[in-house]
Amino acid sequence: MTRADDVERDQRNKPPGPIVLAMTVLSIVVLLCIQYDWQPARYGNLTGADAFFYGVPALLVLALTGLVWAIRSLYVVGEDRRWSWWIVAAPSVVVAAVAVGMIWPPTTFDEARPEFERIARQVLAEPDTRLADIEIDGFEISYVRKIAADEVQFIDADGYLFTTVSGWAYSPNRTPNGSDSREFSSTHLDGPWYEFTSTW
Repeated sequence: MTRADDVERDQRNKPPGPIVLAMTVLSIVVLLCIQYDWQPARYGNLTGADAFFYGVPALLVLALTGLVWAIRSLYVVGEDRRWSWWIVAAPSVVVAAVAVGMIWPPTTFDEARPEFERIARQVLAEPDTRLADIEIDGFEISYVRKIAADEVQFIDADGYLFTTVSGWAYSPNRTPNGSDSREFSSTHLDGPWYEFTSTW
């Protein structure tokens, strides 16, 4: 190998390498943890604010890493006319994460509804019952409380965002009204179930 070959090799563009791969993996892991509610939070449950503060930086890092990957890959393939396995490493991680999300989606409220309904009826049947920090089929619930003789609210731990909370209400006889908040809106889901947002 001649000195000219060494100089030519040093002047070639570098493919996206282990740093790009590591930043991609880190961002994807954070996003998957938020998606499946695996991420530890400051106060025990992942709230909407926690998801925002972790998720936005993860998305920004992923976007910046994708830009670096695209530029380096284009230079290696387009200018140097060569190939590197590092070019497929980061996209493979993203494709694998998307596949995991599609094959194993998080539990939906409809799937967990029988257990929600069992707990709602239990809370309505017992005087002054209030449950805190429970998990219902993968849903982290901050607390369950009886609002009236025929209404139970489930506050979603992921639904906290500053002064706004969200969750589900079991109200078989009337539309929930959220008497203890300034702004309350609810959407009827099915039967006695409503999804609500409440702001103080």
